[in-house]
Amino acid sequence: MRKLWNRAIIVFLLFFAALVALPTASEAQGHPSATDRPGLKKDPFSDPRLKYFEEVFRLIERNHVAGPSVKSLISGAIEGLRKEAGADRVEGEGTPALRMAGRELQLSITEDAEKSLREFSQAYDFLKEGMPAEQEHGDLVYAAVDGMLTALDPHSHLLRPEIFEEFRTETRGEFSGLGIEITLREDQLMVVAPIEGTPAYRAGLRSRDEIIEIDGVSTRGMNLFESVRRMRGARGTQVTLAIRRERLPAPLSFTLTREVIKIRSVRSNVLEGGVGYIRIRSFLETTGKDLRNALRDLTDQEINGLILDLRNNPGGLLHQAVEVADAFLEKSSLIVSTRARRPDQNLKFIDRKRGPYEEIPLVVLVNSGSASAAEIVSGALQDLDRGLILGRRTFGKGSVQSIIPLSDGSGLRLTTSHYYTPHGRDIHEKGLLPDILIPQPGDNAGEVIRERDLVTYHQRGVRPEDDADRPTRNPGQPLRPLFGSPEDHQLEMARRLLAEHPTADVYELFTYANRELELVGSTSQTPEASDLQADDLGEER
Repeated sequence: MRKLWNRAIIVFLLFFAALVALPTASEAQGHPSATDRPGLKKDPFSDPRLKYFEEVFRLIERNHVAGPSVKSLISGAIEGLRKEAGADRVEGEGTPALRMAGRELQLSITEDAEKSLREFSQAYDFLKEGMPAEQEHGDLVYAAVDGMLTALDPHSHLLRPEIFEEFRTETRGEFSGLGIEITLREDQLMVVAPIEGTPAYRAGLRSRDEIIEIDGVSTRGMNLFESVRRMRGARGTQVTLAIRRERLPAPLSFTLTREVIKIRSVRSNVLEGGVGYIRIRSFLETTGKDLRNALRDLTDQEINGLILDLRNNPGGLLHQAVEVADAFLEKSSLIVSTRARRPDQNLKFIDRKRGPYEEIPLVVLVNSGSASAAEIVSGALQDLDRGLILGRRTFGKGSVQSIIPLSDGSGLRLTTSHYYTPHGRDIHEKGLLPDILIPQPGDNAGEVIRERDLVTYHQRGVRPEDDADRPTRNPGQPLRPLFGSPEDHQLEMARRLLAEHPTADVYELFTYANRELELVGSTSQTPEASDLQADDLGEER
């Protein structure tokens, strides 16, 4: 018996040693000999940049929610290389080829990961050797990764080191800049509001000021990302803004010194009629804590009800969305679930403690700009009959992105799962239909871009502004009002509803709202119908 036992131990140890020494996937399959194709390297990933590319490829292959094909990933990567290097793509009856500097390279991309990675390595060397000596090679692999990610979805991106650091700064809730909330109107950069106590506030910038130049560069046609990048910078450095202000004959010039700005994702105040108002601009690391502080201050003033404004909230951190919903829900309520490609990565987020504000009358404002984490909160409150959802159909981003740090300081923003509301609704490319539909002045002016549009543009390789089939703004139509202005019909409807009918019963609020709407001829949906008509996307086309 002892001999049998000893033999079992020896077999186990031998098995364990073999397990530890198992080769990687590439080693197991082996590299082909040089006779497979002339010039094929035996160790194609000795270049550190190619090791980085392989790192990203493996992460995508293992974790992307859709399980993309190897062929589409490597083909996209080689196309990214080609564009960055300025080479020609040769289409023929057989496999595609690259042509550069009078030379040509045939490619054979298949679903075999190891073989296709070696093809990529050959394309990388071929293009790098054909580029002029003075041309920078550093962006080649980044361009390849960008090309690979185009095969996935509109939300998977490579965050290069400087952008990744900016992203982490954003989620921490502070940055070095001027302290201005900005937006685009009619392709013109406009100040929504300066943040109190910041350089912009002290200099006297005002809401509706138009920023026409940043350090002498015109902002006409400049997107928000580029304008933010130009205004942010190291603390103590300066930036000059040219401002056009209503009723002034000439532009104003402001030279501001950048400071560390604390981002306030939560703002609150008490409206007429004793109604509390909280606006969440995005979901950052401090949002849950800031919300509870705001709720504590408002309830100390004995408010009749609460408006939670999630309009134009682009989302943010999933766990902060869960924490926000948690404040209003009963213990053990399912808030949201996620489903990934691998079942072991599926998650459920459940309210672990009693929400201290689960009895407060609640109306949630949403619109086409309410996305992702904002939809998680509004979807949970709607499914669980905790609040009346009022406004317009939401954006429809039901996917979850994981941020994966990479070896060179960059980050991979990768779609790894989809989320579902407590009742199992998948709102991806559909959005949430509010219980009460209330338009705003200018709602039909110009384009309304939602998730399904982004997917279409992504697949077709065009941006919204490049698509001639999209409607254009009628110059005679009004602009959408700023939130909180006298023309903010959605906010006024919610305020009047709670001031006159302070009840936490969502069906009573719905009934009272419909009575109000009968006077103005607006439309609404019953809470039950919002589930049944989730696929009906025609009301805003």
